[in-house]
Amino acid sequence: MHTNVIGFPGFGIGPFNINTIAFTVFGRDIAWYGIFVTIGILGGIFYAFWRGYKNNGIIVDDMIDVAIFSIPAAIIGARIYYIVFNLKLFPTLYSTIEIWNGGLAVYGGIIAGLVTALAVCKFKKLSVLKVFDSVAPAIMFGQIIGRWGNFTNAEAYGTVTNLPWRMAVNDVQWSNKTGVHPTFLYESLWNLLGFIIINLLYKKKKFDGQIFLMYAAWYGFGRMLIEGLRTDSLYLGKIRISQFVGALCFVAGMILLIIFLRKAKIKRLESEGYDGVFTSAIGRLPDDDSDAKYGIEDTTDLTDDKKIEKKRRSEIIENFKKHTDDTESKSDNTDKSNNDVEKTETAGAAENVVDSEIPAKIEEPETAENTKNTETAKFNIIIKSAGDKQSEVIKALRDLTGLDLKDAIDLANSDSKPIKESVSQNEAEQIKETLTKAGAEVEIVEADIKET
Repeated sequence: MHTNVIGFPGFGIGPFNINTIAFTVFGRDIAWYGIFVTIGILGGIFYAFWRGYKNNGIIVDDMIDVAIFSIPAAIIGARIYYIVFNLKLFPTLYSTIEIWNGGLAVYGGIIAGLVTALAVCKFKKLSVLKVFDSVAPAIMFGQIIGRWGNFTNAEAYGTVTNLPWRMAVNDVQWSNKTGVHPTFLYESLWNLLGFIIINLLYKKKKFDGQIFLMYAAWYGFGRMLIEGLRTDSLYLGKIRISQFVGALCFVAGMILLIIFLRKAKIKRLESEGYDGVFTSAIGRLPDDDSDAKYGIEDTTDLTDDKKIEKKRRSEIIENFKKHTDDTESKSDNTDKSNNDVEKTETAGAAENVVDSEIPAKIEEPETAENTKNTETAKFNIIIKSAGDKQSEVIKALRDLTGLDLKDAIDLANSDSKPIKESVSQNEAEQIKETLTKAGAEVEIVEADIKET
């Protein structure tokens, strides 16, 4: 049983002894290092299960399959990564499997675990990005807890310092005012802060894979700085491997975040812009030709994207003018039809009296000929109203028809032009169900097919 002497003289804490062995089971020593790593792994597993189901729609059974293969692979990868850069420390084969004595490299575990998770996702046809978004904060949780295994082993500390939170380890002279950087603590706290921030922002993510990229950039930046303070870094020549990988993760993560967040913003602005056009059609319009007439709100926040703004304005104005012309035309037709309705009300009342005395028509039994006519009948689908959820309806319409955005908007706001013509009844019902779920009011009418 090995004992380490640890303390924080700047705070008047210590020295105190910490045994690396927590207890013994059947003659086998159970190290504190292994306990902390195990707690971190288990906590991360349950977090990933919860997050995957709650926010990404991944059932627990699928996450279990990912965990069963990824966790052993991560442990093996972490050990191999450490051994490759410390071959002199492992003279025997048995020494390579003594992980209870420490010697796991975080990046080796992350790389091996993610590669294995990717393979499992491909095999089970799961969304790789959604799984990675579920797993990334779970890895962070494991690192928060697992780093305290380094504390009990009195390892993974940094260079000499006289800062108030300095740590004294074993052979440090307690009478002086120096100690070492507790880099294990730095990394644990850095991950804790990142874990909190990511969870606060989780519901606001704009695209699948965003959480994983946030983790990669956050942890990479912190590890890049902290690794420079450590005295036990893994080297490739004169390069600190973990510091290099950390910098790479930070740069790549930030670049990809900027690219995909920009794409998500463009998509959102286009959607909001078209929604505003047709929503404003209900209200009163100004007499001039200003942007407000066409439902365009203040766009000062789009100064970084002049081309998209210009295109958006022109398309909005064009489509809105068309929509306004259609509305005025329909209004004229409505006025004409009102006079006809008044003339027919009296006649209609008399017809109702006569009709009430006529026996109801006996429905004809369904015959093979009637069934055949129903099966061969064709129908048109018309969107009578896109409702309040313009963007959802337009998206569903584009998925069904393959139209570009401009044509889909025109079709969604034309209550007479069919979006699908001469389709079977079953197909028509399926299309209606899809568009209704999106928020549209849909009508199915029988197509007028001329016999030849």
